[in-house]
Amino acid sequence: MAVVTAVYDAAPAPRTAADILPADAAERAARRNGPRAHGRKVNASLEHGVAPMVTALFDQAEIRDPGHRTARTFLSGPR
Repeated sequence: MAVVTAVYDAAPAPRTAADILPADAAERAARRNGPRAHGRKVNASLEHGVAPMVTALFDQAEIRDPGHRTARTFLSGPR
């Protein structure tokens, strides 16, 4: 099974629900842009399982943000 991980940096971009899903033309015209990812690092493997790949992902996140300012994680796959 393939495992893909990604880590990136993004500045905060406060938005409202209308910024994400505008209800009408006025809200579409007034919406603010979302965050922009930079410093992306994507890893993929057909040989390594989920555990070592996720461990490497969190190691990279620790290097980028040793003070744990903010972190968002999303994991998906077989149980």
